[in-house]
Amino acid sequence: MVLERSHVLRAMGAVLILDPNAWRALDSRGVAHELNPLYSACTQEVLSRLATAVTEDQAWGVSCCSQEDLDLLWLEKKKREDSDGALASLCFYAKLQSERKTERFVCIDLQRGSFWIGHCCNRGSGVRRGEGMRGCLDSLNIPNGLLGLNDVLLGRVFNILRENNPELAGDRRRTVMRPPQVLREGTKKTVFVNFMDLCKTMRRQPEHVMTFLLAEMGTSGSVDGQHRLVVKGRFAPKTFGGILRRYVSEYLLPIFLLMIICSSSRIHEMGDLGGDGWAMVVRKGNQFMVNDQPFYVNGFNTYWLMVFAADQSTRGKVSEVFQQASSVGLGVCRTWAFNDGQWRALQKSPAVYDEEVFKGLDFVISEARKHKIRLILSLTNNWAAYGGKAQYVKWGKAAGLNVSSDDDFFSDPTLKSYYKAHVEKILTRVNTFTNVTYKDDPTIFAWELMNEPRCLSDPTGDRLQAWIQEMALYVKSIDSRHLLEIGLEGFYGPSTPDRAPFNPNTFSTQVGTDFIRNHQAFGIDFASVHIYADSWISQSISDKHIQFTKTWMQAHMDDAEKTLGMPVIFGEFGVSAKDQGFNTSFRDTFINTVYRAILDSTKKGGSGGGTLVWQLFPNGTDYMDDGYAIVLSKSPSTSNIISLQSTRLMLFNSLCSTKCHWSCKKKNALETFLYHEEL
Repeated sequence: MVLERSHVLRAMGAVLILDPNAWRALDSRGVAHELNPLYSACTQEVLSRLATAVTEDQAWGVSCCSQEDLDLLWLEKKKREDSDGALASLCFYAKLQSERKTERFVCIDLQRGSFWIGHCCNRGSGVRRGEGMRGCLDSLNIPNGLLGLNDVLLGRVFNILRENNPELAGDRRRTVMRPPQVLREGTKKTVFVNFMDLCKTMRRQPEHVMTFLLAEMGTSGSVDGQHRLVVKGRFAPKTFGGILRRYVSEYLLPIFLLMIICSSSRIHEMGDLGGDGWAMVVRKGNQFMVNDQPFYVNGFNTYWLMVFAADQSTRGKVSEVFQQASSVGLGVCRTWAFNDGQWRALQKSPAVYDEEVFKGLDFVISEARKHKIRLILSLTNNWAAYGGKAQYVKWGKAAGLNVSSDDDFFSDPTLKSYYKAHVEKILTRVNTFTNVTYKDDPTIFAWELMNEPRCLSDPTGDRLQAWIQEMALYVKSIDSRHLLEIGLEGFYGPSTPDRAPFNPNTFSTQVGTDFIRNHQAFGIDFASVHIYADSWISQSISDKHIQFTKTWMQAHMDDAEKTLGMPVIFGEFGVSAKDQGFNTSFRDTFINTVYRAILDSTKKGGSGGGTLVWQLFPNGTDYMDDGYAIVLSKSPSTSNIISLQSTRLMLFNSLCSTKCHWSCKKKNALETFLYHEEL
């Protein structure tokens, strides 16, 4: 595998095209762009000798390739590269035309020292296949000086790139990667012998390369005492080679691409705070949109932000976590807009609020906006932490209500009035830092009715369904602009018994929730699902967790698209460090599995709207860790995976539009980068 400057052009979607008059670069849409003149008379002799090679009894002349020719040649070249499984080369194209008006196309590959001559098919066929001769340039007896033209041309191309983009300047060395050396160890293990050597060649951290390999292969492994990578399972050398090519395309080549794209303004338009750039997120069909651009979410949870912001001594941690999240491209944060009757409570008692804590929530929203992060604000909790429905019932009992179960929260008129009063208080709050009413602030991505609602006292789901419908309408009566979601874990219920097998266990079918039915309530804009295989299946790390995650996500994305017609966000997912057998490599594999499912959905224009990892912590907050906390500075491999996902989604968000057919395959320079396909 050879990495050199010509790949920079390929990463940008450009292939050099030769016609007798000028050099042109053909982009991924088939549009030709003029480059600085690089044409050399040397190439005429190459073409002349090629013409002689196919002369038979005819005289051949060289003519320009038309735009249509270039379009079809691009498809042909892409097909050949895909079938060869090789990286793109520096190629020249021309068209030969005989006295009998017979046309043939010529491709000269100086990098590989080869050529092919293809017959032209009927124009109506749409693609002209190269079915003619192929061979080595040496067979044409071309002087060595001409074959050395490759280095000259590459040097000139690189100089042009450097003039236009000084930040791309670098050395002109070429790096050759040796193929993977793979051995079998017993019947259940495979050894990647020269793993460390290849990491050094690529100048990448072995841990990062290993994480990528294991995630792509869907297995586990480690580096042994001989610096060999030992993986579980039987794999062929070509498997390692294919994944390494993807690694190169995803982590090395895009460096140049990103520098070029980020030098323009387009990729940053989504986060521009000026004018209409910071607009409300809306829903159109099964997609999130901002300013008629798609908005796929890569985000995180940090539930305690308001409580920390209420105290000047800990407020800095809020800024710190937003800064760290922003550094890896996380654009949405889910956090609590409640703390009922607890320590440092927002709502001390029904309709009685602590202004200092409310100012803490004001600060969270204003600080999020500074870092171009949007918020999903949850309005209460199913669990006792931070008060939630249990605290509402306690208040009801103290007021003399005849309530006995926490589930009375969903049906008692007085308790429902307490909740509605809280909703109104939050939505109509005027931020003391920005002077913007919450219900008018585009920093808020969506409202969430409750974190993980359950109603075990009514397995039919009727009680919870009635509460969802009532509260959804109430929220929309105050704020019709913001999106609204429920906060469900995603369990299937009685209305869809055929979907029950997707649940992690039989108990989850009896908790009073019903994924399909609940999300059909009027006013709900998108679906919410959580992923906790280590809580629902077993607390011991297992490959079953990965398989469950794939099936769980696909089932909900299918239902969101085909039945609900709305996006779905996987609002919580993670792996606990307290799980038996936990290791960072498995967590990275798990996160990568979740991210890949979302990318596959974006490729198809599906309903996978994004993910929110549980949970992101800054340094110095370990004492609050529930086992799931990710401290980016202490988890470089995880940080890299998160950052790559953010970049992919950000590029997709900035380069697509509603005018695009969502189900099309994007024929742009970023296709391979966004969707894992090999170059």
